[in-house]
Amino acid sequence: MRPEFDCKKYFFIIFALVAGLLAFQMAIPEVSYSAEKEKKIPEPFNMVKTGESAAVVFTHTTHAVDAKIKCTECHPKMFKMKMGKTGEKNPITMAAMEKGEFCGKCHNGKDSFGTKDEKNCVKCHSVK
Repeated sequence: MRPEFDCKKYFFIIFALVAGLLAFQMAIPEVSYSAEKEKKIPEPFNMVKTGESAAVVFTHTTHAVDAKIKCTECHPKMFKMKMGKTGEKNPITMAAMEKGEFCGKCHNGKDSFGTKDEKNCVKCHSVK
């Protein structure tokens, strides 16, 4: 004789297993891109003042964490890894950025706010 098969019992067992897996998956924090995967995020720093405008404080957090830009997008292609070394031979100037160099590669008015629009000056030049 064959024992009676209880569908409801097995349905609830399978449902509980699936629900448990989903609950477990939802309990795992969402992993998003972080510069910490590549290296520890450097502290904000004052860029060398080269002209009449206010100096610039650069924050890696704004770019690497908030905007999810990988470190390798800028380093070492556009910016050397040692602070203060990038502008030694070719200074970081607004004219260079308007040609698409340095920050101007992304801050072109398309990928991010542009360097030519005067209302954007205070976004970077806020340090006196």
